[in-house]
Amino acid sequence: MKQFYFLFCLFLQFGFAQKTAIAPTVSPGNAEEKLYRTPEVDSKPEIQEGMYILPLYVSQNFKLPDVHNKKVKLFVGFVVETDGTISNVKFIHQSVTPLKEGTDAAQTPEQKKKETELLDTMKAESVRVISGFKKPWNPAIKNGKPVRCQYNYPINFNLE
Repeated sequence: MKQFYFLFCLFLQFGFAQKTAIAPTVSPGNAEEKLYRTPEVDSKPEIQEGMYILPLYVSQNFKLPDVHNKKVKLFVGFVVETDGTISNVKFIHQSVTPLKEGTDAAQTPEQKKKETELLDTMKAESVRVISGFKKPWNPAIKNGKPVRCQYNYPINFNLE
């Protein structure tokens, strides 16, 4: 049941996948090509095999820390290139809230510090996992041509 709930949460995140914006950057290899954000393109980038592939990949490859009673949301940004590859994977933001209110009060300062350190490992882990995703994408389309596009992806976990 926990696995079903976890996968359900991952599938829900696609509705919110483009809510967070980060400043566009240009990679050194493609300095002459403009980097678009998803609201600026006619057609958003999509995974060729279907968008459900990415949350499945994340759920199978993400190494979770030994932390409990936390709802964690990570935002990762990357560029979908015109050839369908991804580049410039970067961690953007992490949000952590308790699943059950009042349970954090019993923690000692040492326990809170340890928990914070464990939760911080999820930042690098999110970049590692997304960087390892090698399935081809259909690039974003602007005026009938493929363009580079910044894509922001949320990863949600309920750590019980």
